[in-house]
Amino acid sequence: MSQLRQLDYGLYSWLRRDNKQWLAENSPTKMTSAPNWTDEELAEFDCEIAALLSSVARKLKTANDHPKRASKAAILNDIGRYEFAVHYRTKLPQTWSTLARLAENMTEWAIRRIPYYGRQLRLRGKPVTRWALILHASLALYMNDPRVQQAIDAELNRSLSN
Repeated sequence: MSQLRQLDYGLYSWLRRDNKQWLAENSPTKMTSAPNWTDEELAEFDCEIAALLSSVARKLKTANDHPKRASKAAILNDIGRYEFAVHYRTKLPQTWSTLARLAENMTEWAIRRIPYYGRQLRLRGKPVTRWALILHASLALYMNDPRVQQAIDAELNRSLSN
């Protein structure tokens, strides 16, 4: 209905005013509401979802392609349970405590990008320098963190030894 209203408001208004019966017969059915889960079912779902989270987080963190941040949303989206988990957040304590433990913060993600961009620079035949890593891995905001500095130094040492 809202699509018809957006496409041609005049037509929608005319149908609503002058031909309500046709509009009612030819309108899409209304969406049903979400089922009401019992506390026992939600506790079962909580255990099932929490069991899946560590493998998904590991997959996101160890992928060889462009590093994708293993955020709470990314982990839940990967298993197709984001909306469910957000909607029943208070009823899924094990899921959310597991997510809090597994999800990486922005600094951890920045550290994980450093070796990837070091490899990318070497593959392109470009020199691996401090500024190139900072630029390509978007590290400017994280340069005050000593862990980021250590990861950059480690990648520079790795490129020197190759």
